[in-house]
Amino acid sequence: MKKNLRCLTKAMRITFLIYTIIIAGAGVLIAAPTTGQIFEKRVSVSFKNETLFNSIKKIEQAGHIDFAYDPELVNLTDVKIKGGTFNDERLATVLKKLFANTQIGFKEEVEGTVTLYKKELPAKASPGKISGRVVDEKGEPLAGATIMLVEAGKGAQADINGAFSITADEGTYTMVVSFISFESKRVPGVKIKSGEDTKVNSITLVAQSGTLNEVLVVGYGTQKKQNLTGAVDQVTSKVLENRSLPNLTQGLQGVIPNLNLTPLDGKPVQSPSFNIRGTTSIGQGGNALVLVDGVEGDPSRINPNDVASVSVLKDAASAAIYGARGAFGVILITTKNPSKEKTSITYSFNQSIKSPTTVPNFVTNGYTFAKMFNEGWSAWNDYSQTPQNINKTVKFSQAYLQELEKHANDPSLPQTIVNAAGEYEYYGNTDWYGQLYKNHNNAREHNLAVSGNSGKADFLITGRYYSQDGLFRYNLMIITSIT
Repeated sequence: MKKNLRCLTKAMRITFLIYTIIIAGAGVLIAAPTTGQIFEKRVSVSFKNETLFNSIKKIEQAGHIDFAYDPELVNLTDVKIKGGTFNDERLATVLKKLFANTQIGFKEEVEGTVTLYKKELPAKASPGKISGRVVDEKGEPLAGATIMLVEAGKGAQADINGAFSITADEGTYTMVVSFISFESKRVPGVKIKSGEDTKVNSITLVAQSGTLNEVLVVGYGTQKKQNLTGAVDQVTSKVLENRSLPNLTQGLQGVIPNLNLTPLDGKPVQSPSFNIRGTTSIGQGGNALVLVDGVEGDPSRINPNDVASVSVLKDAASAAIYGARGAFGVILITTKNPSKEKTSITYSFNQSIKSPTTVPNFVTNGYTFAKMFNEGWSAWNDYSQTPQNINKTVKFSQAYLQELEKHANDPSLPQTIVNAAGEYEYYGNTDWYGQLYKNHNNAREHNLAVSGNSGKADFLITGRYYSQDGLFRYNLMIITSIT
């Protein structure tokens, strides 16, 4: 009996000890801080065209979350957030998307507080260099040859000895070597190592067949390129094919070296001024002489499909033929000859969609514009006063600026209200450039040509109808050209 009692007492003591350990351990587990729990918190917030600083403030209000950061180290006001909506998302997910394209990182150093810091950029490896030599088929150096690394967007020109060197980051590149009157050569798989000078074997370029026998129009007649001593450039009708061109001069832009075309106004059919090699004289200036089949004429009146070649005489040698009138250079436009075979009829149609190459970046947010105007006007007046109107027409006040900010942060508020004085107040956003101009416009072109030769006489009759819609959304205008 006593033995059983002692066993029962011992079992009770062991049970009591186990319960004590479990309770104490649970207390430790509950009391111990768990780093990272703040990032599991769920938040619902939306952003629309605002700074990262304002976005952080929204997260603080929506999730009752504290942030800690150094304003000088983390430039939150310099980062713009275009837009985004998060519904019951983890805080970590929201912050990752906000800081995706920045150098800002986040962590929980103090329990319940998100600390923002600037990430350290990894040390950039030192660049490497590639060098070599460009020669022709006879081994002679090609001074001035162009060498490009396609992926790096870097290039160099060969010196008088044909040697070159290019500095680029470590990697594998495709090298393209080109020179006037020679076939271009591509060298794939060129490897550049960090801190090393990679040598390549001599690159040999092959001369283009027939380039020196090319016939150019010069002054009174034609001449082979290999016998030409003056500065002459020529393009053929190939540069004008399959292009939607309101007039010939637009088709010549950027295709002939040293030929500068300056539009006089925005009309698609307006002929620009022709300039060769920049400034011609002090004060008066001067345009090149333009001849169409030997007669001075307006290039805007020519059907681009009728042009066979365009030659540009650049140096003073042209004055020997055309006198003082050719002192600023001469542009010779030669039209096509009739077909020497039987009568032929050719018709072509071109439909194109055009869009502006450069569009100004306007401020379309009302609050952003008003804030910038307020800051600029106040700074101009040494912060001694605040603006009372915009451009002396629209009333402005600090109260209106605050209302603009409120409406910008809460899109559900009305964009237009009537105040106590019975005046309209507008709090919306308008892209005035987008309201006035189209993103693209259409152009249509019809070409008809009839040519033939009877043995005693030949003929070439051409006609062109070109129309292009205007860029304005209102007061629509269609430019039409018949040549």
